[in-house]
Amino acid sequence: MSPRVVFEPIGEEIDCDEEESVLDAAFRHGYNLVYGCREGQCSACKAYLLEGEVVLKPYSTFALSESEESNGYTLLCRAMPEEDLVVELLHFDPDNYKLEHEIRDGRGIVRAVEALTHDIRPSSWRSPSRRTSRSCRVSTWTSGSPAPTARSAARFRWPTCLATEGSS
Repeated sequence: MSPRVVFEPIGEEIDCDEEESVLDAAFRHGYNLVYGCREGQCSACKAYLLEGEVVLKPYSTFALSESEESNGYTLLCRAMPEEDLVVELLHFDPDNYKLEHEIRDGRGIVRAVEALTHDIRPSSWRSPSRRTSRSCRVSTWTSGSPAPTARSAARFRWPTCLATEGSS
């Protein structure tokens, strides 16, 4: 059974799949939690564990010191639940913590990639069946790994509002 995560003070509850961080599970369930780098470098997703234990994937002690970790703080982007959790969110917008559009995972063939900065690359791609085209503002590749190039196969995460059916 997947661990359950309760977010306080908003009182929302989600399940967290194996090999899924708490932050990624929150996105999958449609929650717009505060984050920055998603790599444990910035501390934007820092939260307090009220109940439960997590294993943290590698992170910077700049983002979470040993003292903070021993006092119950964690980074949601690196936190892998070992059991059910109750997490106190330190930074959230009580009026805007739900995503406007669901986020989905998918696979496709990259049509074009535009380099806006060293780590921001909006792209457009098509599904392998050629029935759906997508514009992708956010993708799952991370710094340190090669960004997709035109006509390469890639795995993306996108808001469903960006899908356009019937385009190629």
